[in-house]
Amino acid sequence: MNYLKVASSELNPRASIVEQYCFFNVSMGLIEQNKYMYLIISGTNRIGSNTLKVAKEYQRLLTERSVSAVLFSLEELNMLTRNADFEKVENELITPIHNYIFISPEYNGSFPGALKLLFDNGKSHAIWWHKKALLTGVSTGRAGNLRGMDHL
Repeated sequence: MNYLKVASSELNPRASIVEQYCFFNVSMGLIEQNKYMYLIISGTNRIGSNTLKVAKEYQRLLTERSVSAVLFSLEELNMLTRNADFEKVENELITPIHNYIFISPEYNGSFPGALKLLFDNGKSHAIWWHKKALLTGVSTGRAGNLRGMDHL
Protein backbone atom coordinates (compact mmCIF):
# COMPACT_ATOMS: atom_id res chain seq x y z
CA MET A 1 0.00 0.00 0.00
CA ASN A 2 1.39 3.39 -0.96
CA TYR A 3 1.15 6.11 1.65
CA LEU A 4 1.40 9.83 1.12
CA LYS A 5 2.42 12.32 3.77
CA VAL A 6 3.45 15.93 3.57
CA ALA A 7 5.34 16.45 6.81
CA SER A 8 4.82 20.16 7.33
CA SER A 9 3.17 23.24 5.93
CA GLU A 10 6.59 24.67 5.03
CA LEU A 11 6.90 22.07 2.28
CA ASN A 12 3.52 22.98 0.86
CA PRO A 13 1.91 26.06 2.47
CA ARG A 14 -1.40 25.48 0.66
CA ALA A 15 -1.68 21.83 1.69
CA SER A 16 -4.78 20.82 3.58
CA ILE A 17 -4.63 19.66 7.19
CA VAL A 18 -5.14 16.08 6.04
CA GLU A 19 -2.17 16.37 3.68
CA GLN A 20 0.02 17.99 6.35
CA TYR A 21 -0.50 15.66 9.29
CA CYS A 22 -2.06 12.46 7.99
CA PHE A 23 -1.04 9.33 6.21
CA PHE A 24 -3.63 8.13 3.78
CA ASN A 25 -3.87 5.57 1.07
CA VAL A 26 -3.09 7.24 -2.26
CA SER A 27 -5.81 5.18 -3.96
CA MET A 28 -8.46 6.69 -1.63
CA GLY A 29 -8.42 9.97 -3.55
CA LEU A 30 -10.18 12.83 -1.80
CA ILE A 31 -10.97 12.17 1.81
CA GLU A 32 -14.53 12.85 2.85
CA GLN A 33 -15.01 13.56 6.51
CA ASN A 34 -18.24 12.12 7.79
CA LYS A 35 -19.63 10.28 10.76
CA TYR A 36 -18.83 6.90 9.20
CA MET A 37 -15.13 7.62 8.72
CA TYR A 38 -12.55 6.44 11.25
CA LEU A 39 -9.69 8.59 12.46
CA ILE A 40 -6.76 6.43 13.55
CA ILE A 41 -4.58 8.40 15.96
CA SER A 42 -0.99 7.25 16.32
CA GLY A 43 -0.53 8.34 19.93
CA THR A 44 3.15 9.22 20.02
CA ASN A 45 5.38 11.88 18.55
CA ARG A 46 8.34 9.51 18.26
CA ILE A 47 9.50 9.34 14.64
CA GLY A 48 9.40 5.87 13.06
CA SER A 49 7.67 4.28 16.05
CA ASN A 50 6.13 0.82 16.24
CA THR A 51 2.89 2.60 17.12
CA LEU A 52 2.82 4.18 13.67
CA LYS A 53 3.47 0.76 12.09
CA VAL A 54 0.50 -0.73 13.97
CA ALA A 55 -1.66 2.27 13.02
CA LYS A 56 -0.78 1.80 9.34
CA GLU A 57 -1.75 -1.85 9.61
CA TYR A 58 -5.14 -0.87 11.09
CA GLN A 59 -5.63 1.53 8.19
CA ARG A 60 -4.69 -1.14 5.65
CA LEU A 61 -7.13 -3.65 7.16
CA LEU A 62 -9.97 -1.13 7.21
CA THR A 63 -9.26 0.00 3.65
CA GLU A 64 -9.33 -3.63 2.46
CA ARG A 65 -12.84 -3.83 3.88
CA SER A 66 -13.88 -0.59 2.12
CA VAL A 67 -14.02 1.33 5.38
CA SER A 68 -12.86 4.93 5.12
CA ALA A 69 -9.99 5.58 7.55
CA VAL A 70 -7.45 8.37 7.93
CA LEU A 71 -4.27 7.95 9.94
CA PHE A 72 -3.33 10.98 12.04
CA SER A 73 0.24 11.03 13.34
CA LEU A 74 1.38 13.25 16.21
CA GLU A 75 4.96 13.27 14.86
CA GLU A 76 5.07 16.77 13.37
CA LEU A 77 2.38 18.60 15.34
CA ASN A 78 3.45 20.95 18.13
CA MET A 79 0.99 20.32 20.96
CA LEU A 80 2.72 22.31 23.68
CA THR A 81 0.62 25.37 22.90
CA ARG A 82 -2.78 25.90 21.40
CA ASN A 83 -1.56 27.60 18.23
CA ALA A 84 -3.12 28.12 14.78
CA ASP A 85 -1.91 24.73 13.48
CA PHE A 86 -3.37 22.92 16.48
CA GLU A 87 -6.73 24.68 16.09
CA LYS A 88 -6.80 23.93 12.38
CA VAL A 89 -6.20 20.22 13.01
CA GLU A 90 -8.84 20.25 15.72
CA ASN A 91 -11.50 22.02 13.65
CA GLU A 92 -10.91 20.45 10.26
CA LEU A 93 -9.83 16.93 11.14
CA ILE A 94 -10.62 15.79 14.67
CA THR A 95 -13.96 17.44 15.51
CA PRO A 96 -15.98 16.40 12.39
CA ILE A 97 -15.22 12.70 12.85
CA HIS A 98 -17.29 10.52 15.18
CA ASN A 99 -15.23 7.30 15.31
CA TYR A 100 -11.69 7.12 16.65
CA ILE A 101 -9.06 4.42 16.96
CA PHE A 102 -6.31 5.33 19.41
CA ILE A 103 -3.05 3.41 19.06
CA SER A 104 -0.94 4.15 22.12
CA PRO A 105 2.46 2.85 23.17
CA GLU A 106 3.39 2.14 26.75
CA TYR A 107 5.32 5.04 28.24
CA ASN A 108 6.43 4.75 31.87
CA GLY A 109 3.51 2.45 32.66
CA SER A 110 0.95 4.76 31.05
CA PHE A 111 0.47 6.55 27.73
CA PRO A 112 2.68 9.28 26.17
CA GLY A 113 2.52 12.92 27.14
CA ALA A 114 2.01 13.88 23.47
CA LEU A 115 -1.35 12.08 23.49
CA LYS A 116 -2.29 13.68 26.81
CA LEU A 117 -1.50 17.11 25.37
CA LEU A 118 -3.87 16.37 22.50
CA PHE A 119 -6.64 15.85 25.06
CA ASP A 120 -5.62 18.69 27.39
CA ASN A 121 -5.23 21.39 24.74
CA GLY A 122 -8.35 20.46 22.82
CA LYS A 123 -11.93 21.53 23.36
CA SER A 124 -12.93 18.29 25.05
CA HIS A 125 -16.70 18.87 25.06
CA ALA A 126 -16.83 19.56 21.33
CA ILE A 127 -14.36 16.89 20.27
CA TRP A 128 -14.67 13.79 22.39
CA TRP A 129 -18.10 13.71 24.01
CA HIS A 130 -20.74 11.32 22.62
CA LYS A 131 -18.35 9.75 20.13
CA LYS A 132 -16.99 6.23 19.78
CA ALA A 133 -13.40 5.16 20.42
CA LEU A 134 -11.38 1.97 20.20
CA LEU A 135 -8.22 1.78 22.34
CA THR A 136 -5.21 -0.29 21.28
CA GLY A 137 -2.06 -0.59 23.37
CA VAL A 138 1.37 -1.25 21.92
CA SER A 139 4.02 -2.76 24.17
CA THR A 140 6.78 -5.35 24.12
CA GLY A 141 5.51 -6.69 27.44
CA ARG A 142 2.91 -9.39 27.86
CA ALA A 143 0.08 -7.05 28.91
CA GLY A 144 0.16 -4.79 25.83
CA ASN A 145 0.07 -1.45 27.69
CA LEU A 146 -2.78 -2.57 29.93
CA ARG A 147 -2.12 0.21 32.48
CA GLY A 148 -1.94 2.86 29.78
CA MET A 149 -5.28 1.71 28.36
CA ASP A 150 -6.73 1.86 31.86
CA HIS A 151 -5.49 5.46 32.24
CA LEU A 152 -6.99 6.46 28.91
